[in-house]
Amino acid sequence: GEEGMEVTEGGEVVAKESALVPTGAGAVVAADGTEKTDEETYLEGHTFFWEENRRGERVKKVVAREPEFFSHVDKLYDYQGRSILFDPPHRNISTETYPPKKLLHTYRGHNKGVHCIRWLPPQGHMFASGGLEGKVKLWDTFTAAPVHTYLGHNLGIKDLAFNNDGTTFLSSSFDSFMREWDTETGQVLGSYTLGAIGNCVKYHPDENRQNEFFVGCSDKQLHQFDTRTGKIVRSYDQHLGPVNTCTFIDNNRKIVTTSDDKTMRVWEMDLPVTVKQVFDPGMHSMPSASLHPSGNFFGLQSMDNQILVYSATDKFALSKKKRFTGHQVAGYAIEVGFSHDGRYVSSGNGDGELFVWSWGSCKIVKHYKCHDKVLISHLWHPTDSSKLLTCSWDGTVKLWD
Repeated sequence: GEEGMEVTEGGEVVAKESALVPTGAGAVVAADGTEKTDEETYLEGHTFFWEENRRGERVKKVVAREPEFFSHVDKLYDYQGRSILFDPPHRNISTETYPPKKLLHTYRGHNKGVHCIRWLPPQGHMFASGGLEGKVKLWDTFTAAPVHTYLGHNLGIKDLAFNNDGTTFLSSSFDSFMREWDTETGQVLGSYTLGAIGNCVKYHPDENRQNEFFVGCSDKQLHQFDTRTGKIVRSYDQHLGPVNTCTFIDNNRKIVTTSDDKTMRVWEMDLPVTVKQVFDPGMHSMPSASLHPSGNFFGLQSMDNQILVYSATDKFALSKKKRFTGHQVAGYAIEVGFSHDGRYVSSGNGDGELFVWSWGSCKIVKHYKCHDKVLISHLWHPTDSSKLLTCSWDGTVKLWD
C-alpha cells in the first residue's frame, strides 16, 4: 500500500504511470502548472513567446499571426520558362552618377507609412518595401506594378534583408517576430522570436554561409542564428542598450554595431569579444550606418543632426574632415546612403527632404522636398547608378532620376 504504487492482477507491485512522470528540473512546466508537450517546447521561440513581468513571471502568451501571401501577377514565368523575379530583361548599365532631378514613379499600396526598402539582388529590377501596417510588398521597379504581398506580422516592419541571390528574405517586425520567406512562393521558411524587437537583420555576407543571419535586438545583444537548426549560434552581448545597426567590414571579418548606449563596438566575426570600443562623452546615439563603396569608411547618422565618418580599417578613427551637416534628423533613424562611385553622400530628413552632399568637399550639392512626412530610407539603384528610391511615413515610395 505504498503511495505511488499499485498492485496488478498477478499480484506484482509496479509503479503507477503517473509517478514516473518527471517533475522539477527535467520537465518543462508552463505558467499555469500544466506540462508542455515537446511540440510546444519546440514552437516557443519560433511562433510564440511568453511575456514576463519584472519578477520573471509569465504574464501573457504572445502568438504570431498566420502568414498570408497574395500574388498580383498572372504569370511568374514567361514562354521560355524564365522567372520574372530572377531572370530580368537586359538593361543597359549606366555607371555615370548624377544627383537625381526628376520624379519617375510613385508606388502606392501601403495603408500606413513605409519604413524600409531593399533592392532584389543582383540587378534591382524589383524591390521590397516594409510598411508600418505589417505588410511587405514586392514591386516591379520600372513599371511601378505590385508583384507580391506578404502578410506575416501584426505590427509594423522594422527591417528587411534579402540573401545574396534574392531567393529568400527576412522580415523583422515590432511584434518581436522575425520571419524568413521564400521570395517567389511566399512560403514562410522559418519564424523566430526572442521576445524582443529585432532592430536590424542581415544575412551572413559570405556565399557559403547563407544559412546564417544576424539580428541586433532590443535585448542589448546581437544574435547570430542558423536557419538549419533554428537556434542561436552565438550572441554578441557587451552593449548596454538596444543594438541598432550591424555592418560588416574588413572583407566580412569584422562586425560594427551601434547602440542606444551611445557607443560603437567592433567585433571579430564568430568571436563575441569586442576588438574595439569607440566611446566618447560627446557622442550621440547613431541609429543608422552604411559602408562607403570603397570599403575604407562607413557613415553613421548621428542624433545631433550630422553624418559622421569613421575609418573601417584598423584604427576606427573618426574622420575630422568629413562631416556632413545641414539636415534635421534628431529622433528619426534615417538611413545614410552612398552613390556607387562613392562621390555622393545622401540622407533624408524629418520633413521629407532629400539631401545630397559631395564626398570630396562635404558641401550640399542638392536638396529638395520629396515627401510630406519624414523620409526614413532611400537607396541608390545597383545598376542604373543615377536612379534613387525614397520611402516615407506618408505611405509612398518614389523613384527619382
